[in-house]
Amino acid sequence: MSSDDINQTPDDQDVQTTQPTITAVFRLLREVQAGLARLEEREARFEERLTRLEEGQAKLNSRFDAVESRLDREFARIDARFAEMSEQMKLGFQNLSDKIERSRLHSEADYHDLLRRIRDLESKAS
Repeated sequence: MSSDDINQTPDDQDVQTTQPTITAVFRLLREVQAGLARLEEREARFEERLTRLEEGQAKLNSRFDAVESRLDREFARIDARFAEMSEQMKLGFQNLSDKIERSRLHSEADYHDLLRRIRDLESKAS
């Protein structure tokens, strides 16, 4: 190898040989950059969808909480009404029992009064 070979500038053949490789590398780099841009765009859309899903879930949870709260109030109201009705029924049954007892006592008194009258009439008749 001579000093002329070392100091020689690349000829057209060398440039033509490396040019397709450099072009391919730059083309590959552009494709990678484009792919990265598409991935970033997809990631942004995914994040947006995720945010919307989280907002929807928060709204749904809020609605569930509202329904649960309303049901709790309704059950408390029903329990209170049931307790009130139970007390009213208890008083009603006590009153009915008292009326039946009074009626029984009146009937018994009427029966004793009739027996007394019959005895009085029998003693007058004899």
